[in-house]
Amino acid sequence: MWLLLSLPIVVRAQFKVGGHDILYNSTQGAYMCPIPDSLFGYDYETFIQSETIFRTKVVDGNLVLDTLQWDSIQLGADLYHAHDSITFSDIAGGKIYPLKAHFNDGSTMSFPITFTNLPIVRLDGQFGNDYSNGTVIVFSTDTGVPLQQMKAKIKWRGGSTNGTNKHKRNYTIKFLNHNGKKQKRQFFGLRTHNQWILNAGQVDLARCRNQVGHELWNDMARKPYYIDQAPDALTSVRGQFVEVFLNGEYRGIYSMTENIDQEQTQIVEHDEDNNIFHGHLWKTDSWDGTSMYDIKDYDNTQEVYRGFETKYPDFEDVNPTDYSILYNAINFALNSTDAEFKLYLDEYFDIPVLIDYYLLIDILVAQDNNGKNMFWVCYDGQQDKKLTIAVWDLDCTVGQGYNPTKPHPSGFGPEIDMRTQNLLMVLNRMIKIPEYNKAVKDRYRELYQTHLNPDSLYARYENYIHHFIRGGAAAREEQKWSRDSDIGGYELNLQQELDFIYDWIQRRYAFLNAGEFYRDNVSTSVEDVARPSDNRIFDILGQPVSSPVKSGIYIQNGKKIFIQP
Repeated sequence: MWLLLSLPIVVRAQFKVGGHDILYNSTQGAYMCPIPDSLFGYDYETFIQSETIFRTKVVDGNLVLDTLQWDSIQLGADLYHAHDSITFSDIAGGKIYPLKAHFNDGSTMSFPITFTNLPIVRLDGQFGNDYSNGTVIVFSTDTGVPLQQMKAKIKWRGGSTNGTNKHKRNYTIKFLNHNGKKQKRQFFGLRTHNQWILNAGQVDLARCRNQVGHELWNDMARKPYYIDQAPDALTSVRGQFVEVFLNGEYRGIYSMTENIDQEQTQIVEHDEDNNIFHGHLWKTDSWDGTSMYDIKDYDNTQEVYRGFETKYPDFEDVNPTDYSILYNAINFALNSTDAEFKLYLDEYFDIPVLIDYYLLIDILVAQDNNGKNMFWVCYDGQQDKKLTIAVWDLDCTVGQGYNPTKPHPSGFGPEIDMRTQNLLMVLNRMIKIPEYNKAVKDRYRELYQTHLNPDSLYARYENYIHHFIRGGAAAREEQKWSRDSDIGGYELNLQQELDFIYDWIQRRYAFLNAGEFYRDNVSTSVEDVARPSDNRIFDILGQPVSSPVKSGIYIQNGKKIFIQP
């Protein structure tokens, strides 16, 4: 892989450390080399490969291509030759090693190098709202993965994150073969597919909320109702954090993820020969009608029905489509009597998944996913009309808002009772029925022992952010994007945001366990935040509260109390 250098005399150069091609980072002024995280904190013994350097020089007013061969590499006072063993001591994020190459003509060139514990993705091309041709290279932390320059169609993606004057863009990548046809690719042990997403975490001050949310769902949620017929079905995506370069410019931390589509959900394919609909997939991209609080007639000749965007079958291939299953489910959720709702709910909706989805948005205060930013999935409308849920776009959770000028708004705070937040109609009705309400609480108590334990939830964010810090990606991200308008001009500080997340989670569980789930007697790690010896009232952080006391959770005589509004 030929890499562009910032030095004006150099056209291109190939530089390898231990078999890794490395990439120049203009943000730090050093080359970046991805290596396994397990090497950080230790000495890294490897070798330097001898490669040809191509450069231009001016001869009689003309640019002439010249080639040089490395003679030796200098690190500190030590000189190394091709394939000599070289040791980089005490690998640490952001640490720069000043290499200098000596060439056979007596000239020298500096190659400062730093290491990262994340794979690197390089995009080359000019991209916008429409697909245009480009190339992609993935630099793995695994030395056994060969590099190749892959052809692709690439464009910006997103709704509000793709507005005017946005800077850290999301990307959709569709890989192509040498003939310009679809080419499936596999990365990081994930699925094999031609379409991949680079998620920027544009407004997320932690840069990892979306991926943590998807991983939490993959771990906690029960499988869709049709799992016996499609055992590989997923109702979420998986991803790998990477660092991205665009045309040689460092762009920061991204998550390279799968997509929600027919192959991911494994719904039955459309019968094109007979034009028979089987599986259906709808994405909710607005709150127009997706919260199910009213219903209107549908038009099968339109790609979008009141915020429900047809994702499968592809509307461009199948027009008109069929909204009848979705329409009937909304009509049932909205207009059925209580007796009918209780009796027939499982004919229209996947109840175990509904319960798990309610817990997901309840615990994370996922206001942006309460009707909007989710998928409705029907496995095979020829068999039954039941809908299940696939999750999507979980950036705005655990206190993070979608307005960059208000990153931690009160409406996303830990003391929000989601039952008062105009819940998706089917969830709103479900949790008011005693049998289902009990099922929700039983499921909460069950998951509290594992995936929904506050310590377990916090550890997911902690592990990623500490990983970013350890490999230097956090500092590079902060240097690149602090004070940018994408985040409302705020400073980007991942450790500070992790501290915010810790406090938010503690307060959230204190609120839930003193309120909605109080009678479940679920133990909580924030039970003993303060133990005063008198009748004074303290907030959940142990600070005394002056009268009059507002509604919320407090500590009195060493016990939690909940003061009603």
